[in-house]
Amino acid sequence: MARIRTQSTRPQDNSTDAPKGERNGAGRPSLAEREVAHRTRWLITSRWFAAIGVLVFPLAAHYGFGVGFSLRPVVVTSVSIAIYNAVFLFCYRRLSVRREGRFRALVIFANVQIFVDLLVLTVLIHYTGGIENPFLFFYIFHMIIASILLTRFQAYLQATCASILFAGLALLEYHGTIPHVDLGNYLLASYHGRLQVVAGICVALVSSLYLSVHMASSIANSLRRNQAELEEAYRNLEALNARRSVFFREASHELRAPLVAMRSCLDVVLGEHVGTINERQRDMVERTHNRIDYLLELVSDLLQLSWLRATTQLVKIENVDLAETAADVIDLLTENAAEANVTVTTDIESVDVEGDKSAFRQMLMNLIGNAIKYNRRGGRVTVTGRAAKSRFILEVADTGIGVEAEDHGKIFEEFYRSPKARETVRIGTGVGLTIVRRVVDMHHGEIAVESEPGKGTTFRVRLPLDQP
Repeated sequence: MARIRTQSTRPQDNSTDAPKGERNGAGRPSLAEREVAHRTRWLITSRWFAAIGVLVFPLAAHYGFGVGFSLRPVVVTSVSIAIYNAVFLFCYRRLSVRREGRFRALVIFANVQIFVDLLVLTVLIHYTGGIENPFLFFYIFHMIIASILLTRFQAYLQATCASILFAGLALLEYHGTIPHVDLGNYLLASYHGRLQVVAGICVALVSSLYLSVHMASSIANSLRRNQAELEEAYRNLEALNARRSVFFREASHELRAPLVAMRSCLDVVLGEHVGTINERQRDMVERTHNRIDYLLELVSDLLQLSWLRATTQLVKIENVDLAETAADVIDLLTENAAEANVTVTTDIESVDVEGDKSAFRQMLMNLIGNAIKYNRRGGRVTVTGRAAKSRFILEVADTGIGVEAEDHGKIFEEFYRSPKARETVRIGTGVGLTIVRRVVDMHHGEIAVESEPGKGTTFRVRLPLDQP
């Protein structure tokens, strides 16, 4: 029994507390949300390397350069980084499936991660020499990350936290509240107990932190403004495309009725039900009749294309046997193939593919119809299909006129017909392959074309067996 799932064409977003930039008008994640999610994932991935680096560099300093400090706290710190990073990864995956308030939660999550990193970095610096540690500038890396991920205000807050942590560490070591870890022979003299040196290092580092935040956040804010403008332009483009689809649909509906009426009148004239007509009159009426058939075909294609463009998701998903669907389409095109003296053969594996049956039917109608239309007399059309792993590979091959290499990317554009196609078949809409590509895209598939002029064309469609 066929399994049918029904989906709405527009996802619903009932969130009322989403901050600006969290979701766009269609309910999809905004560019800002996707960027924060991507950077957060990158931060978690980078921390695995940091955990390894925290272990490797102190070992190299201890055994390679004779820097004297205990390795046990360093090992504990490295293991701690790996443990809390695993916790962060788990939290990130939970946030990834969240819908409402996801953007705000990601920002809070990023703040927590950076603060924990600053805290652990301060502990690590304490156990590896305190203010005498030459790697104090690692604080600056976290300020750059904060400026990229967070707002300017939040980045300054992180800089303030880093300043308090480091200055507090330096003062506690200076007053002897916590023991200073000596680096042994690495330095000629220790200066953690000299107030002027401690103050100078603190001022230099703190000013560098705030300056780093100012410069990095200025660049980040400029990029965010450009990103917001890009997203707004994209939304406007989507709205314009939707209005165009509505116009096509309404105009096509308005055109179809009078065209059908005109063709019916011409059929009456050609049938000589209102009187006899001479050959010249018949020729003119038949030419007009053909033009109306072309307009009706164009209107039908425009209706189909406008519907496909207006639909963001598949309305109905069911298990479709493409072998059976292809057989139905070929039956409808039997007369066309006979008139063109083209033989159509099929070898399609009977496999259920999830998708919209009417859309698949339209796709096959255009692919096989074009293969017949642009074939040579006495030519062949071969339709094959096989399941390979999680995909179904459908091929429609013909022995027709072929497509020039420079036209491979253009044939899927709306209303485009190659010069060779116009020479072979004067009347055509140039919309069929656009519909085919749209159907394939809606089913998360891929389409490719292989062709050699004068020898034929093969369209290869790869469709997932199960829709995500």
